[in-house]
Amino acid sequence: MTIYAAAAAELGHGATIVSSTQNFNIPFRPSASSSCAASHPGEWSDGANCFNGYATPVTFTFDGTVLLPDDLIWSISFNTSSFGAMPKGYNTVCVSTPQGCGYDSLNVGLSDAPLPTKGTGVDLSGVCLNSYTASQYGDGGTGGVDMFRSDTPCWTGYRQMARISTSAATVGPPTKKDQCKRDGWKSFNNPAFKNQGDCVSFVATKGKNPDVG
Repeated sequence: MTIYAAAAAELGHGATIVSSTQNFNIPFRPSASSSCAASHPGEWSDGANCFNGYATPVTFTFDGTVLLPDDLIWSISFNTSSFGAMPKGYNTVCVSTPQGCGYDSLNVGLSDAPLPTKGTGVDLSGVCLNSYTASQYGDGGTGGVDMFRSDTPCWTGYRQMARISTSAATVGPPTKKDQCKRDGWKSFNNPAFKNQGDCVSFVATKGKNPDVG
C-alpha cells in the first residue's frame, strides 16, 4: 500500500508519503453453487444470494509517525503471474492446477455507496489506476499506459473500499514560555494543559509540574 499527496494537476499524483509491503493469506472463494447455476452460472451462494467474488479485508499497519495531509491518494497493488512489482511468473505449482493461481483473480473491492462514510471524495467519478493494458483505462489509454494516473470520469457510481484510521498528532512539549501565550497552550497534547499558567509553569520548571492529560 502506498499513500501519496494529492496532485495539483488532474493527472498523476504528488509525492509518496508512506508505503508498506505486507503479506496476506487470501482464501479462495467458495465453489460454484448449483442453486446459482440457472441465474448466475459459476457463482457461489450464501443461501440467499449469489456472488462471484469473495470479499476479504486486509489491514496495513504503519508505525504512527507519519502526518497525513487533508487530501491524499491511497493505492494498493499486488503481484500476479505476469504483472506487479515482482511478477510470480508461470513456473509456479498453481499455474498447472485446474483452479489456477488465486492471485491472478484478485481485485480491489468496490462499493456503490454514493458518498464516503467519512471525509470527502475529491473525484466521485474517477480513480487512480496503473495498467499495461490501454483498454483498462476509460480513455482507452490516450492519457498514457503503464503509469499510475487519474482515470476519470469512468467510475461514476462505484467507490473503492478502504478505511484509513488515524490518531491525533503529538504536539509538544513546549520549550519556551511564549509558546504558551495567546492560547498557544491549547495546541499541546504532550502534555495537555488546563490553562496558560499551567503551561508557563511547565516550561519554567522544565516539566516538573504534572500535566492534566
